[in-house]
Amino acid sequence: MRKCIGSGSTRIVFGFDNNFVLKMPKRNQKVAGDAQNRNEYSIYMRTKASVLAKVDGWLETELGKGLLMERLQPIEQENRTRIDFSYFQQQGIRVCVTEEQLQLFAEQNGLSFNDLLSPIHWGISKDGALKLFDYGWTAEVCRLYQWGK
Repeated sequence: MRKCIGSGSTRIVFGFDNNFVLKMPKRNQKVAGDAQNRNEYSIYMRTKASVLAKVDGWLETELGKGLLMERLQPIEQENRTRIDFSYFQQQGIRVCVTEEQLQLFAEQNGLSFNDLLSPIHWGISKDGALKLFDYGWTAEVCRLYQWGK
């Protein structure tokens, strides 16, 4: 039913079905992974920003509590280090944010703007919109991650 489809610094991402992913803290980064999940939950619930992958809530599993989110299709990165919104618009993909709006969003939510610009944090929704699926990395999570190493 669940298959590991990726991992980051603090979490493992499982494909739950065709519509959802489940983000679980890594065992050796539980504190930071939990904090990153809480941040994503809080930011989504507070803003409901259309540029964010939808958070559906929490799911308790045999591995612990995980964050259930909208599943996005990975984007082609083509050796890019920074997301290029105009490229995706030219491909017919709906882009819900400008770089300036994303910078303001990052500032308002204590996020790293440069981190949000990384293509590895973006995907395409089933309805053809470019969305952020990894947006919980704050200074606190970074500190907890470094502490857990």
